[in-house]
Amino acid sequence: MSPALSAADDRFHPPPDADPWWTETSWFSFWVPQRRLSGALYPFFRPNLGVCASGVFLWDDTADEPWAVPYARSLWHLPMPSHDLTELSLPDGLSYECLEPLRRYRLRYADGDEVELDLHFEGLFPPHAPLATPERGHLDQPGHVTGTLRLHGEELVVDCLAMRDRSWSHRPDTTGLRAGYCYASASAGHAFHAMSMFAGDEDLAVAGYLVRDGHFARLTSGRRRVAERDDRGRPVRVEVVVEDVEGRSLEAAGRCVNHLAFQANPGTFAWMSLTRWSFDGVEAWGEHQDIWTPTLLRAARFGAARGTGRRT
Repeated sequence: MSPALSAADDRFHPPPDADPWWTETSWFSFWVPQRRLSGALYPFFRPNLGVCASGVFLWDDTADEPWAVPYARSLWHLPMPSHDLTELSLPDGLSYECLEPLRRYRLRYADGDEVELDLHFEGLFPPHAPLATPERGHLDQPGHVTGTLRLHGEELVVDCLAMRDRSWSHRPDTTGLRAGYCYASASAGHAFHAMSMFAGDEDLAVAGYLVRDGHFARLTSGRRRVAERDDRGRPVRVEVVVEDVEGRSLEAAGRCVNHLAFQANPGTFAWMSLTRWSFDGVEAWGEHQDIWTPTLLRAARFGAARGTGRRT
C-alpha cells in the first residue's frame, strides 16, 4: 500500500472547494474469458452538484455499441447518496460493501430478469497510488474476483484476476485526454500495469508497476503502441515496453478479443477490450483501454480515412 493511503480512502473525500467539477469514481472490472465476456461497474460522484451517475456494462465479441452489447445501463443525475462509499446503495440496484479496508469488497447489482450479479473482490496486494492527497488522488489495485453472474437467464461463474481503480479530483466534462491503460495479472507475484499519456507523437508511460517473482516496483519509463487496428479503428494488437525504478524491463504484447465503445463523460471516450497478454514467457488475461478526447478521435479517424492521418 502506498504510504499516503489509509482506510479513509475507501470513503468519500470531502471536496476541497465548491468547484462543481469535483469528482469521485470507483470502478471495478471482471470477466468470463471463455465467453469473451467483460464486465465493468462504474459509479461516478459529483457531491458539489448533489448528483451521481451509475454505469453497469457487460459486453462480448458480438457487439461493441452500448445499445447492442449484452447489457449496458448508464444513469445520470441520480441523487448523491447520503451514506458513504463503503456501504454504497444506489437507486438503480448497484451496491458496494467494503468488507476489509483497501482489500476486500462485495459488489452486487440486479435489474429484473436481465442481470443479477454477486461478486467478491480481494486485492492481490495493497493498492498502488501514483498520487494520493486529500485533494487529489488515484489508486489501482489488481484483485481476485469471484462470484456469480446471471445474464438473460444464463448462469455464469466469475473467477478472474481483474482490477479496480479509484480517483478523486477536479475533472471537468469540458476537457479530455489521449491515454492508455493496460494491465494483466498472471498471479499475485507476476503482474504489470501501465498508464500512458501522449506527449507529442509518443504514448509514454506515466505510472504503473511491475511485479516479478513476488517483487513489486513502480514504473519509471516506457511506452505503449497500438500495433494494429481494424478498419473501424478498434485496437487489435498492443505492445507495451516499460522499465521500473530498479531498472527491470518488461515487454508485453496483447491481443484484444472484444470491444466496448465507452464514453465515461462528454470529454472522454475509450475502446475497452478484454486482452490476452503475453509477458515474461507467460500468458494472462487483462485489459486494454484506448482512451481519447472525442475531437482527437474524430480527427484521427477521418484523417486516416483520407490517407493523411497516422494511427498510433
